[in-house]
Amino acid sequence: SSAIRSRSPEMAGGSTTAGGQGNFRIKVSLSALMGQQSVTVRVTAKDPATGQTLQQTLQLRLGQ
Repeated sequence: SSAIRSRSPEMAGGSTTAGGQGNFRIKVSLSALMGQQSVTVRVTAKDPATGQTLQQTLQLRLGQ
């Protein structure tokens, strides 16, 4: 199991390997800044066979 931890508003990075059907799971731990309501998470996937890259950006609301 892979994990990413960030205590900073700056970018944190990490990687994991997807299974045979392209599914993966990675844990992310964040420490929110005072008053912060959301966080942006960018997922980049690369197919090692073709070298093709796909990127998805998610805007996630933080629970209170």
